[in-house]
Amino acid sequence: MPRYQFAVQPDGLTLRVKIGLDQQTIGRLLSAGLTPPRSLTVDALVDTGADFTGVSAAVIAQLGLPYLTTVQTQTASGVAVQRQFWASVGLPRPLKTRNRNPGTRN
Repeated sequence: MPRYQFAVQPDGLTLRVKIGLDQQTIGRLLSAGLTPPRSLTVDALVDTGADFTGVSAAVIAQLGLPYLTTVQTQTASGVAVQRQFWASVGLPRPLKTRNRNPGTRN
């Protein structure tokens, strides 16, 4: 199983991720003779109870992420309506494990 190391910040566990356009959108831009924006490396808050991945409005605007739809999600303070965008999120490579024997704990 992959293992990741998280930095513990005052707001919780964070992980550096790359976020960018999905391959289909990149292909459409290239076909139109346009240069797609580069992916951004950002700090992500790890929320294991989340239904969706939240991205700041500034990142959405900088990358020009295409709008998909509006969705409802349950939050701790009730139902929230959010806009949904297409994006690609890349995780760093997992940490190498010392114990490669299946069925034992690392």
